[in-house]
Amino acid sequence: MRLGPTLLLSALVACFLPLTTLAHPRSGSLVAKRATHKNSTSGVIAQRQRHVHRDLIDLCLNVDASAVVPILQLINPLAAKIRLCLCAKDLDIFLDSDIGVLLGGLLGGPDGLLAKLKLLINTSPQSVHCTFPTHSHRLCVTGDPCAYECDPPYVRKGDKCVCKPPLTECNGICTFHPQGCSSAAPHKQVRRTKSIMSYAAAVALCKPEQTVCGIPGREGTKDFECIDTTTTLDSCGGCVVQHPFSDGPASVNGIDCGRLPGVIASNCLSSRCEIAQCHSGWYLDAKRNECVKFSASTTRRSIGSRMTKAAKRSDLEIETVIAPELATQFAAYARLVLRLKNASQTVPKAFTAPPSIDQAYYVNTIVTATLYTLRSPTVVALMANTDSLVNVNAFALNAFKGCGCIDALGLHSVYDDLIAIVNASLSIQSWCHNHPVSVPSNTIKPTTVPNTSAASITIGLDDVLNALSTPADDPLGLGVSSTLTEGAATGIPIKVDSALLSQIQGLVNLTLTIQDGSTVLPAASFNGTGAPLPGPVPINGNLVTSIVQATLDVLNSGCVRELLNNLQTLGDVNAVLQGSLAGCGCVDQLGLAGLVKDVDALLAAVLDLQSWCANHPVVVPSDSHTSSLPTPTTVSTTTTVGFAGPNSHLLDLKIDLGLGDLVSALTPGLTNNADTTIDLKNLLTTLVGVVVQIQNDSTSLPLTSTTTIALPAVSAPATPLASLTQGIIDTVQAVAVLLNSTTTDNLLTNVNALLNLSNLLNESIDRCGCVDSLGLHTLVDDLNALGDALLSLHAWCKNHPGGNRPGGSVSGADTISIDTHDLLTMLGLDTVLQVKGNVAGLGLSSIVNPLLQGLGLGGVRRWVTMG
Repeated sequence: MRLGPTLLLSALVACFLPLTTLAHPRSGSLVAKRATHKNSTSGVIAQRQRHVHRDLIDLCLNVDASAVVPILQLINPLAAKIRLCLCAKDLDIFLDSDIGVLLGGLLGGPDGLLAKLKLLINTSPQSVHCTFPTHSHRLCVTGDPCAYECDPPYVRKGDKCVCKPPLTECNGICTFHPQGCSSAAPHKQVRRTKSIMSYAAAVALCKPEQTVCGIPGREGTKDFECIDTTTTLDSCGGCVVQHPFSDGPASVNGIDCGRLPGVIASNCLSSRCEIAQCHSGWYLDAKRNECVKFSASTTRRSIGSRMTKAAKRSDLEIETVIAPELATQFAAYARLVLRLKNASQTVPKAFTAPPSIDQAYYVNTIVTATLYTLRSPTVVALMANTDSLVNVNAFALNAFKGCGCIDALGLHSVYDDLIAIVNASLSIQSWCHNHPVSVPSNTIKPTTVPNTSAASITIGLDDVLNALSTPADDPLGLGVSSTLTEGAATGIPIKVDSALLSQIQGLVNLTLTIQDGSTVLPAASFNGTGAPLPGPVPINGNLVTSIVQATLDVLNSGCVRELLNNLQTLGDVNAVLQGSLAGCGCVDQLGLAGLVKDVDALLAAVLDLQSWCANHPVVVPSDSHTSSLPTPTTVSTTTTVGFAGPNSHLLDLKIDLGLGDLVSALTPGLTNNADTTIDLKNLLTTLVGVVVQIQNDSTSLPLTSTTTIALPAVSAPATPLASLTQGIIDTVQAVAVLLNSTTTDNLLTNVNALLNLSNLLNESIDRCGCVDSLGLHTLVDDLNALGDALLSLHAWCKNHPGGNRPGGSVSGADTISIDTHDLLTMLGLDTVLQVKGNVAGLGLSSIVNPLLQGLGLGGVRRWVTMG
């Protein structure tokens, strides 16, 4: 059957526009496969060779279809609406396309069509000779047959497409090359009439900007290579192997930037390594030239905050703006959301009679998530919030799908807009995971910013933000209401991401391994009589119990907020044990090498899990309703995004990890260990002993001007050193309050307060930079011991909700009796009452003033009077 001319030209209109965007010499989907030449050179040498692509010279034509009609002998009802963009060397590509096959069939085969098109190009006065640089593709632009643009990430520079620094090209690929790729092929000495035997002769073979260097693995030969040491990643700043000639300068000061410790991606700029990304557990220094490993003490003092500060510190010099292509997509998406918002206001806010749905709530949730995303402060936050946006949209779509109310309630326009929003957000997510989402705002120093960067970003779109931020049914930004937190009750399928569950299962397995390997640790610092053990105990075995309890808390998390908090606690507790093992000097003596390895692995697992939560929503839609939704691509990062990142508007969402079998596996060992090794009196004795030791070791601190102050106020001195001094005073006050706890709940609250003070003290130590000058190493050890003692008390509270109470009561609100008189006697403190009134409702006893008077900070005493 022969198609009529009208149908043919209709097909031409429909098919040709996408065709013209592909009809260029380097289109990967259309260019015929070519035979490849197998180089006999070794892989290492081949990697260093650059195969030069030649610019393409072609005869091209952009013409209205009306010019084709006389040649193709077709009727011309639609020709004015069609534009042909052809090049002579593209004609074979055109013949293989759908429209080419169709025309060829109408005109007697491809040979006949090819002859007519050649005649058109070669005889048209509009044909122009064009030069297309390598790494470019042709554009179909009216009036410019030679229009082209560079293939990303190449950029136009004059009439060339070049690899934009700090990216480099290796074997035709423009990207980061962490493993290095030298700029020229090595010159291996071959048989020649006159061998190169001098440095001067070798220099003559290299370009002016290149340096003569030796080749790794070929030391002892006359082989050399020419390297531009200002930009070559594996020879940055100089040669890494000395050249083989005796008459030249001896200089081996080059660095292989890609093999620096902890480095994931780096580059060489102006003979200097510039790091783009570090591995988990490492942070980028302020100069961006090295990755620094988190020490045990640094990690112990606040894992999450340290990672955040390090990442932000490394990105202080970078300010970015959103990529133009992404800004266009976000603008279109935001206008879809605005249209949805307006459409939702034409129907009732909520329906109570079945079938029903609170449509206004879901619309406002989508608007809120959109505002979170468009107000993202950093690059990595934008990535995280984009993933969260996709899931929020899917939640809403699932609710509409499941309500059975679209027809009954006339919600077709809202539903159609929602489908468009879901598709647009998926498109944005896909783009973000395959392109840099930001570009530097400072073009003086071009820098490629990875999507895992904590660099600040300006998104703009103020007009869209202002339109979206106008209150409708809800003052936007309040987060989710009880509708979403009730989960299945509203018909929304809620579940925890399977990738997260898998990581938590691995974390529990590591905890069980640590529990099994901790039997060689001492049980406690004091024996059952309260007297110190004969010799110093190198490490507190109760820390393992604290880790088990913290892991149980993770498994029992009831909402997203609890899960994130419990992960932080587990990381802190594990870091304390890690630091204790590192500083005890007992690993070989007690055979703890295996335990050290397991503890390191657990801390790494916690950090990875925190990183995952910082870049992915914890909860995802049900698979049964979202089989078409792609799984967000994992973003590797060492940066924590605020408190919860993509989960910041889902913090109170109720979750059930469904890992009860793992809870059962952990609980028996925890109960037995707690019952046999932890005694509240011993733990309190340990705590007071550590505080007294802190008092004794803090005498090298300078005097403070503090006079009378109301207990338990915590001041905020202007300097880190003053903050450290004040923090020790406040810690003693907090211990006094803790010793007067009346219930287990009181005790747990006071332990948590002391843990916060302990973290502040450690931060003050970090900031003051005075450990060496003031000889505070012993004080640092004391503060670590304070953290150990508090974590042991924390574990006791978690495992003994009834405490030491007559009658075996297990209520956390029941009174507990803590005998403090023998502690005061052991500490040698007087019992003169100097405090009047009640502090924090706990009724301080005569313990307070002796502790305060015992604090000898440079001879200073604090006397407290209260009404």
